[in-house]
Amino acid sequence: MCGFSCHMVCRIAFVCVFTAVSFSCIRPGSEEKFIKARNMSADSAYVFPADMSYDDCLYDVYLYTVIERDTISIGRVPFSVTWISPSGEIYREKVYMRESDKVHDSFSGRQYKALYRTGLKPSEYGLWSVRIKTGFAVPGMLGVGLMVKDVH
Repeated sequence: MCGFSCHMVCRIAFVCVFTAVSFSCIRPGSEEKFIKARNMSADSAYVFPADMSYDDCLYDVYLYTVIERDTISIGRVPFSVTWISPSGEIYREKVYMRESDKVHDSFSGRQYKALYRTGLKPSEYGLWSVRIKTGFAVPGMLGVGLMVKDVH
């Protein structure tokens, strides 16, 4: 006998189950994905899922990229952004990443990050698809990333 009573074993089991259930219900504060340039879709788009399922949330959306260190300044790079809602509605716009959006310079490359939308309230909740294309081939671009952050 190890000295545990039935009551103690039941309490430990309850705490373990309660903890597991509690943490399974917590949604992530942000969702982020980076797609390497070689993994673009056949039509040269970076395609991301954007889970905006929670109707009590507003969302901040960031675009980011990494450019090889030895590449010249990016200047101003156009991104064509297409949002496809869960029901199939399509929204398009063009935005720009600028040299001033650089956030980090390292041995492997220069990282750029721009706040694309702040406090976004989607027209419908659910899983959206976001397609991003650059307006031209950007020398040294290693890929594009999208981050969707809950801001309540």
